[in-house]
Amino acid sequence: MKHLLVIAQRDLEERIPVFIAAAAAAALPFAVPLFPAAASFTTKDVITMSGVIVAATFTLLLSFALGVTLIGRDLSEKRMSFYFSKPLAPSTIWFGKLMAAVITIALSFVIVFLPMYVVSPGTWGPGARLEVGLSNLFPACLALLLAGHALSTMFRSRSRLVVLDLLLACAAFYSFGLMQRALHQGFAFDLMQSFRQVLAGVVLLILTGCGLWQLERGRADRLRNHMALSRSLWTSIAIVFILAGGFVAWVVHPSIKDLREPRVFQAPRGSWALITGQARNRGDYRAWFLYDAATAKSIRLKRTTLFHDFWFSRDGKMFGYLQADAPDRDFELVIMPLRDRAEPIATGLTIRHGGRYAISDDGSRVIVFDDRQIASVYDLESRKSIATVRLPESGLVRAFFVNRDRVRIYVQNMPLSSLPVAEKSITAYELDVRTKSLQKLGDYRTEAQAIDMTPGKAGVGFR
Repeated sequence: MKHLLVIAQRDLEERIPVFIAAAAAAALPFAVPLFPAAASFTTKDVITMSGVIVAATFTLLLSFALGVTLIGRDLSEKRMSFYFSKPLAPSTIWFGKLMAAVITIALSFVIVFLPMYVVSPGTWGPGARLEVGLSNLFPACLALLLAGHALSTMFRSRSRLVVLDLLLACAAFYSFGLMQRALHQGFAFDLMQSFRQVLAGVVLLILTGCGLWQLERGRADRLRNHMALSRSLWTSIAIVFILAGGFVAWVVHPSIKDLREPRVFQAPRGSWALITGQARNRGDYRAWFLYDAATAKSIRLKRTTLFHDFWFSRDGKMFGYLQADAPDRDFELVIMPLRDRAEPIATGLTIRHGGRYAISDDGSRVIVFDDRQIASVYDLESRKSIATVRLPESGLVRAFFVNRDRVRIYVQNMPLSSLPVAEKSITAYELDVRTKSLQKLGDYRTEAQAIDMTPGKAGVGFR
């Protein structure tokens, strides 16, 4: 322990210029109010905002710089042999230097942040959430410190092995993205956050352990340090990512029996139903199943965003839904026959957020309404538009196919919601696909707080 403190003290004494630079950075927020652009804000607000930015930026940049020089500079300048010439264990050297770097980061942040904090105490009330900002800043600083150390060790070795390191890093980020996307598709936002935090913590522990491992195996040789670091780092990350991938695979493959508080949407006819709910013991991950009550068989739907829209044909033999790689992407319309061992049929038709659509009962045609009140009918087999019309008025749209060539469209006007009672109306139109003509059938007007336009049997599924 004594030797560890001596190494930490030696490194801290060498970083006195860093503390002087931090003191200079602490004066910057007090100079910002002198600029003309800051005249429209109060002096205290300008000092507070600029102080937070300067403190966070200085601390993050310092963390990466210290990581780069933590071990790599001593290796490249061949000063690491000095430590090993003494009766010092590699763990003493590593943790002594790591302790000095962490203390340097913490003291530098206090030097930059404290003057601004003392001058503007009134702006740091409960709503400022200072503790949240600090809880995110310091893990980021530790991550930059250890990442800087790993990168410095790799690049200072001047080995071609660094190319393999870069490829493995890309593979790790790609694998992490796949796992995140799989959870995102099930709206598991809380689980995603916890998953990221746990995985980040494990990776930081791996980087910490790999720094010790490289000194034990590599000693004062740059190339040996690089090889020891890379071997331990990527082996550990591979094991962790395999375990994490297995966990994500388990999360995204629940059975229908795992759903808690399921919601059931029954087809108008037949034995099929859509069942959705959050999966038990899987956080907030949500799954969707098509279930056949006649045979007790279920089909799990993948890549779905069914919060937006889904559809059953009136005879209960066809099902349509929107799917996307993530809930914030554009959706693709998918048609699925409701029978055993059926496979989803991707139509290639993209529908944006908030877009309304309706499908013919045989699943061969679809009408799509965009935000400009333009209705387009597509033939799904040829994937071509066969009719396009503009609705005479804007509003909430509902529609269903009377048959393949006729579409019934209902438009509800949307008066100001601030009016407790206002005239509301529903106008009915019929689109003839063969002649591409739109005919007004009539309207219904009333003064009320709201009109429930929930479709009846003829329009089941258009929600």
